[in-house]
Amino acid sequence: LRQLRIEKFFVYWGQDIFPNVTPLECGRMYRVDFSKDFIGREALLEQKKAGIHKRFVQLLVQNHDLDSDPWPQGGELIYRYGAPVGRTTSAAYGYTLGCQV
Repeated sequence: LRQLRIEKFFVYWGQDIFPNVTPLECGRMYRVDFSKDFIGREALLEQKKAGIHKRFVQLLVQNHDLDSDPWPQGGELIYRYGAPVGRTTSAAYGYTLGCQV
């Protein structure tokens, strides 16, 4: 079942997201009802206005040799142009997608 939730981009509380991750950062703003008052509403509106500096995303690993390349497990650094830009939280082979997710 782990592969299914990762492939569907369902987050796992305590592994993928934590209390310091906002709905804006993890792509879950559709779950926030701004027509109601709630603790943190103003802070979330401020963050939305200012923009975010980190984002929870799903990466598809293309051209991964299942026999010889290491399999990500979660916690690995992600590099872009040789500089670290993030870290994996969860990883699995996506059978429907046909690649590492």
